[in-house]
Amino acid sequence: MSRSGRAAVVGAVLAVALGTGTTGSAAAAEDAAAVPCPVGFVCLSTDVGGAGVIYRLAEGTSAHFGSSPRIREATNNTRIDYCVISTFNSYLLRPGETRTQDSAVRSVIPRPTGGTCPA
Repeated sequence: MSRSGRAAVVGAVLAVALGTGTTGSAAAAEDAAAVPCPVGFVCLSTDVGGAGVIYRLAEGTSAHFGSSPRIREATNNTRIDYCVISTFNSYLLRPGETRTQDSAVRSVIPRPTGGTCPA
């Protein structure tokens, strides 16, 4: 199997393991500016506008990725701050915020109460 084929399989397995994987949809076509993300979830997409694999995390939960998938867009549709921890550029994702930037994401966690996001 080619390297890109293995990467796709690993990404799909992670998405299924989280119970959240999906591909682009009509909703993505309607709102190409943001990952399609239901209320109460943080959504990460491998492509802008949700055209690739989408990982969804329910409010208050965390996700840790062994393979550090390349995430291009993140949307926080919850009521709490989230920390997106990546290999080179970690950031805070506030409620209602969509962020478009390339990140090799290692973890996504709720921001510690009164604290800062770990590096």
